[in-house]
Amino acid sequence: VQPGTCMAINPGSAQPGLEGSPAQEPVFGLAATCIPEADREKAQMMGYTVVDAVTVLVTHLSEVLQRHSQELLTRQDVHELLQTAAKENPKAVEELVPNPLPLSVVHRVLQNLLEERVSIRDLLTILETLGDHAQATRDPEVLTEYVRHSLARQISREHKNEDGTLPAIIMTPQWEEKISHKLVTTEQGSFAALEPNEVQRLVRDLNKSMEEVSQRGQVPVLLTTPELRRHVRRLLSRFLPSLSILSYNEISQDTRILAVNR
Repeated sequence: VQPGTCMAINPGSAQPGLEGSPAQEPVFGLAATCIPEADREKAQMMGYTVVDAVTVLVTHLSEVLQRHSQELLTRQDVHELLQTAAKENPKAVEELVPNPLPLSVVHRVLQNLLEERVSIRDLLTILETLGDHAQATRDPEVLTEYVRHSLARQISREHKNEDGTLPAIIMTPQWEEKISHKLVTTEQGSFAALEPNEVQRLVRDLNKSMEEVSQRGQVPVLLTTPELRRHVRRLLSRFLPSLSILSYNEISQDTRILAVNR
Protein backbone atom coordinates (compact mmCIF):
# COMPACT_ATOMS: atom_id res chain seq x y z
CA VAL A 1 0.00 0.00 0.00
CA GLN A 2 1.52 3.28 -1.10
CA PRO A 3 0.50 6.49 0.71
CA GLY A 4 -1.21 8.99 -1.56
CA THR A 5 -2.58 6.35 -3.90
CA CYS A 6 -5.90 4.65 -4.59
CA MET A 7 -6.83 1.29 -6.03
CA ALA A 8 -9.00 1.34 -9.16
CA ILE A 9 -10.95 -1.85 -9.89
CA ASN A 10 -12.64 -2.51 -13.20
CA PRO A 11 -16.14 -3.93 -12.51
CA GLY A 12 -16.23 -5.17 -16.07
CA SER A 13 -17.65 -2.11 -17.79
CA ALA A 14 -14.93 0.53 -17.28
CA GLN A 15 -13.20 2.27 -20.16
CA PRO A 16 -9.69 1.00 -20.99
CA GLY A 17 -6.60 3.19 -20.88
CA LEU A 18 -6.31 4.14 -17.18
CA GLU A 19 -2.65 4.79 -16.38
CA GLY A 20 -1.09 3.42 -13.19
CA SER A 21 0.77 0.50 -11.63
CA PRO A 22 -0.64 -3.05 -11.78
CA ALA A 23 -2.18 -4.16 -8.45
CA GLN A 24 -4.41 -6.89 -7.04
CA GLU A 25 -7.63 -6.49 -5.09
CA PRO A 26 -7.02 -8.23 -1.72
CA VAL A 27 -10.26 -10.17 -1.25
CA PHE A 28 -11.05 -11.85 -4.56
CA GLY A 29 -7.68 -11.32 -6.24
CA LEU A 30 -9.15 -9.19 -9.03
CA ALA A 31 -6.81 -7.28 -11.28
CA ALA A 32 -6.61 -3.59 -10.33
CA THR A 33 -4.60 -0.44 -10.99
CA CYS A 34 -2.79 1.67 -8.41
CA ILE A 35 -3.32 5.37 -9.23
CA PRO A 36 -2.51 8.73 -7.55
CA GLU A 37 -5.32 10.17 -5.41
CA ALA A 38 -5.45 13.11 -7.81
CA ASP A 39 -6.73 10.73 -10.52
CA ARG A 40 -9.62 9.38 -8.41
CA GLU A 41 -12.33 11.43 -10.12
CA LYS A 42 -10.95 10.63 -13.57
CA ALA A 43 -11.02 6.89 -12.82
CA GLN A 44 -14.57 7.09 -11.48
CA MET A 45 -15.67 8.93 -14.63
CA MET A 46 -14.18 6.05 -16.65
CA GLY A 47 -16.30 3.57 -14.70
CA TYR A 48 -13.77 2.21 -12.19
CA THR A 49 -14.52 1.42 -8.55
CA VAL A 50 -11.95 3.45 -6.60
CA VAL A 51 -10.83 2.55 -3.07
CA ASP A 52 -8.44 4.60 -0.92
CA ALA A 53 -5.26 3.08 0.55
CA VAL A 54 -6.55 2.88 4.14
CA THR A 55 -9.66 0.98 3.03
CA VAL A 56 -7.50 -1.44 1.02
CA LEU A 57 -5.38 -2.11 4.11
CA VAL A 58 -8.38 -2.61 6.41
CA THR A 59 -10.11 -4.82 3.86
CA HIS A 60 -7.00 -6.97 3.49
CA LEU A 61 -6.65 -7.32 7.28
CA SER A 62 -10.33 -8.24 7.59
CA GLU A 63 -9.89 -10.83 4.85
CA VAL A 64 -6.94 -12.44 6.66
CA LEU A 65 -8.87 -12.57 9.95
CA GLN A 66 -11.91 -14.13 8.28
CA ARG A 67 -9.76 -16.64 6.40
CA HIS A 68 -8.22 -17.86 9.67
CA SER A 69 -11.12 -17.27 12.08
CA GLN A 70 -11.50 -21.00 12.75
CA GLU A 71 -7.99 -21.00 14.24
CA LEU A 72 -8.90 -18.15 16.58
CA LEU A 73 -11.93 -19.98 18.04
CA THR A 74 -10.67 -21.91 21.07
CA ARG A 75 -12.45 -24.59 23.06
CA GLN A 76 -12.69 -22.12 25.94
CA ASP A 77 -14.44 -19.69 23.60
CA VAL A 78 -16.99 -22.37 22.72
CA HIS A 79 -17.54 -23.14 26.41
CA GLU A 80 -18.30 -19.46 27.06
CA LEU A 81 -20.63 -19.29 24.03
CA LEU A 82 -22.58 -22.25 25.38
CA GLN A 83 -22.80 -20.69 28.84
CA THR A 84 -24.25 -17.54 27.29
CA ALA A 85 -26.70 -19.54 25.17
CA ALA A 86 -27.81 -21.54 28.21
CA LYS A 87 -29.07 -18.40 29.95
CA GLU A 88 -31.87 -17.99 27.39
CA ASN A 89 -32.16 -21.52 26.02
CA PRO A 90 -30.99 -23.90 28.75
CA LYS A 91 -32.58 -27.04 27.25
CA ALA A 92 -30.77 -26.62 23.92
CA VAL A 93 -27.45 -26.82 25.78
CA GLU A 94 -28.37 -29.28 28.55
CA GLU A 95 -29.66 -31.88 26.07
CA LEU A 96 -26.55 -31.63 23.88
CA VAL A 97 -23.34 -31.18 25.90
CA PRO A 98 -21.64 -33.30 27.19
CA ASN A 99 -24.14 -35.99 26.16
CA PRO A 100 -24.78 -36.96 23.45
CA LEU A 101 -22.02 -34.69 22.06
CA PRO A 102 -18.77 -33.76 23.81
CA LEU A 103 -17.61 -30.16 23.69
CA SER A 104 -14.82 -31.14 21.30
CA VAL A 105 -17.31 -32.13 18.58
CA VAL A 106 -19.31 -28.91 18.93
CA HIS A 107 -16.03 -27.00 18.76
CA ARG A 108 -15.05 -28.77 15.55
CA VAL A 109 -18.43 -28.14 13.91
CA LEU A 110 -18.19 -24.42 14.67
CA GLN A 111 -14.65 -24.35 13.30
CA ASN A 112 -15.84 -26.07 10.12
CA LEU A 113 -18.51 -23.41 9.63
CA LEU A 114 -16.08 -20.55 10.19
CA GLU A 115 -13.54 -22.12 7.86
CA GLU A 116 -16.08 -21.70 5.05
CA ARG A 117 -17.14 -18.25 6.31
CA VAL A 118 -20.54 -19.30 7.57
CA SER A 119 -21.58 -17.09 10.48
CA ILE A 120 -22.18 -18.85 13.81
CA ARG A 121 -24.25 -16.02 15.27
CA ASP A 122 -27.43 -18.12 14.99
CA LEU A 123 -26.09 -20.45 17.65
CA LEU A 124 -29.54 -21.66 18.73
CA THR A 125 -30.30 -23.10 15.27
CA ILE A 126 -26.86 -24.73 15.22
CA LEU A 127 -27.32 -26.33 18.65
CA GLU A 128 -30.86 -27.53 17.91
CA THR A 129 -29.72 -29.09 14.63
CA LEU A 130 -26.85 -30.86 16.39
CA GLY A 131 -29.31 -32.13 18.98
CA ASP A 132 -31.59 -33.49 16.25
CA HIS A 133 -28.82 -35.57 14.68
CA ALA A 134 -26.43 -36.32 17.55
CA GLN A 135 -27.97 -39.73 18.25
CA ALA A 136 -27.28 -40.82 14.67
CA THR A 137 -23.66 -39.65 14.32
CA ARG A 138 -20.80 -37.95 16.13
CA ASP A 139 -18.85 -37.26 12.95
CA PRO A 140 -18.24 -33.48 12.96
CA GLU A 141 -18.01 -33.41 9.14
CA VAL A 142 -21.44 -35.02 8.72
CA LEU A 143 -22.94 -32.89 11.49
CA THR A 144 -21.58 -29.75 9.82
CA GLU A 145 -23.50 -30.63 6.64
CA TYR A 146 -26.74 -31.00 8.63
CA VAL A 147 -26.15 -27.60 10.21
CA ARG A 148 -25.47 -25.99 6.84
CA HIS A 149 -28.82 -27.32 5.58
CA SER A 150 -30.54 -25.69 8.55
CA LEU A 151 -28.78 -22.40 7.77
CA ALA A 152 -29.82 -22.44 4.10
CA ARG A 153 -31.63 -19.09 4.24
CA GLN A 154 -28.61 -17.40 5.85
CA ILE A 155 -26.11 -19.01 3.48
CA SER A 156 -28.16 -18.10 0.40
CA ARG A 157 -28.55 -14.51 1.57
CA GLU A 158 -24.77 -14.12 1.91
CA HIS A 159 -24.23 -14.99 -1.75
CA LYS A 160 -27.30 -13.60 -3.53
CA ASN A 161 -27.33 -10.52 -5.71
CA GLU A 162 -29.70 -7.66 -4.88
CA ASP A 163 -32.20 -8.98 -7.43
CA GLY A 164 -32.39 -12.35 -5.62
CA THR A 165 -30.30 -14.30 -8.11
CA LEU A 166 -27.40 -16.53 -7.14
CA PRO A 167 -24.59 -16.71 -9.72
CA ALA A 168 -23.52 -20.34 -9.69
CA ILE A 169 -21.10 -22.59 -11.50
CA ILE A 170 -22.98 -25.87 -11.79
CA MET A 171 -20.71 -28.87 -11.37
CA THR A 172 -21.26 -31.13 -14.36
CA PRO A 173 -22.72 -34.65 -13.92
CA GLN A 174 -19.52 -36.04 -15.44
CA TRP A 175 -17.35 -34.52 -12.72
CA GLU A 176 -19.83 -35.48 -9.98
CA GLU A 177 -19.84 -39.08 -11.20
CA LYS A 178 -16.03 -39.16 -11.39
CA ILE A 179 -15.67 -37.79 -7.84
CA SER A 180 -18.30 -40.11 -6.36
CA HIS A 181 -16.51 -43.13 -7.85
CA LYS A 182 -13.17 -42.02 -6.38
CA LEU A 183 -14.31 -41.63 -2.76
CA VAL A 184 -12.19 -43.50 -0.22
CA THR A 185 -12.49 -43.73 3.57
CA THR A 186 -9.52 -43.68 5.94
CA GLU A 187 -8.93 -43.00 9.64
CA GLN A 188 -8.67 -39.32 8.72
CA GLY A 189 -12.11 -39.37 7.08
CA SER A 190 -13.47 -39.65 3.55
CA PHE A 191 -12.00 -37.88 0.55
CA ALA A 192 -11.97 -38.02 -3.24
CA ALA A 193 -8.77 -39.69 -4.48
CA LEU A 194 -8.57 -38.09 -7.93
CA GLU A 195 -5.38 -38.25 -9.93
CA PRO A 196 -3.27 -35.04 -9.82
CA ASN A 197 -3.86 -34.36 -13.52
CA GLU A 198 -7.63 -34.72 -12.99
CA VAL A 199 -7.55 -32.22 -10.14
CA GLN A 200 -5.55 -29.80 -12.28
CA ARG A 201 -8.07 -30.10 -15.09
CA LEU A 202 -11.00 -29.47 -12.73
CA VAL A 203 -9.28 -26.45 -11.18
CA ARG A 204 -8.45 -25.10 -14.62
CA ASP A 205 -12.08 -25.44 -15.77
CA LEU A 206 -13.39 -23.73 -12.63
CA ASN A 207 -10.82 -20.94 -12.83
CA LYS A 208 -11.91 -20.20 -16.38
CA SER A 209 -15.57 -19.96 -15.35
CA MET A 210 -14.71 -17.79 -12.32
CA GLU A 211 -12.69 -15.36 -14.42
CA GLU A 212 -15.49 -15.00 -16.98
CA VAL A 213 -18.02 -14.22 -14.25
CA SER A 214 -15.73 -11.84 -12.32
CA GLN A 215 -15.33 -9.76 -15.46
CA ARG A 216 -19.07 -9.09 -15.20
CA GLY A 217 -18.64 -7.91 -11.62
CA GLN A 218 -20.15 -11.02 -10.00
CA VAL A 219 -18.79 -13.58 -7.55
CA PRO A 220 -20.09 -17.09 -8.29
CA VAL A 221 -20.46 -20.10 -6.01
CA LEU A 222 -19.90 -23.71 -7.02
CA LEU A 223 -23.09 -25.75 -6.77
CA THR A 224 -23.07 -29.54 -6.31
CA THR A 225 -25.06 -32.32 -4.65
CA PRO A 226 -25.47 -32.55 -0.85
CA GLU A 227 -23.72 -35.94 -0.84
CA LEU A 228 -20.59 -34.58 -2.55
CA ARG A 229 -20.34 -31.02 -1.23
CA ARG A 230 -17.90 -31.68 1.62
CA HIS A 231 -15.73 -33.91 -0.56
CA VAL A 232 -15.58 -31.30 -3.33
CA ARG A 233 -14.72 -28.65 -0.74
CA ARG A 234 -11.90 -30.77 0.67
CA LEU A 235 -10.62 -31.44 -2.85
CA LEU A 236 -10.59 -27.78 -3.96
CA SER A 237 -9.92 -25.74 -0.81
CA ARG A 238 -6.16 -25.77 -1.31
CA PHE A 239 -6.37 -24.53 -4.91
CA LEU A 240 -9.46 -22.26 -4.81
CA PRO A 241 -9.74 -21.01 -1.20
CA SER A 242 -12.03 -18.09 -2.12
CA LEU A 243 -14.58 -20.24 -3.97
CA SER A 244 -17.69 -20.92 -1.89
CA ILE A 245 -19.07 -24.42 -2.45
CA LEU A 246 -22.77 -24.93 -1.78
CA SER A 247 -25.14 -27.86 -2.09
CA TYR A 248 -28.66 -27.70 -3.48
CA ASN A 249 -29.97 -28.17 0.08
CA GLU A 250 -28.41 -24.83 1.03
CA ILE A 251 -30.41 -22.81 -1.51
CA SER A 252 -33.46 -21.12 0.01
CA GLN A 253 -36.80 -21.24 -1.83
CA ASP A 254 -36.73 -17.51 -2.66
CA THR A 255 -33.34 -17.80 -4.40
CA ARG A 256 -33.14 -17.99 -8.18
CA ILE A 257 -30.08 -19.84 -9.43
CA LEU A 258 -28.29 -18.11 -12.31
CA ALA A 259 -26.17 -20.79 -14.00
CA VAL A 260 -23.09 -19.03 -15.38
CA ASN A 261 -21.37 -21.96 -17.09
CA ARG A 262 -24.17 -23.04 -19.41
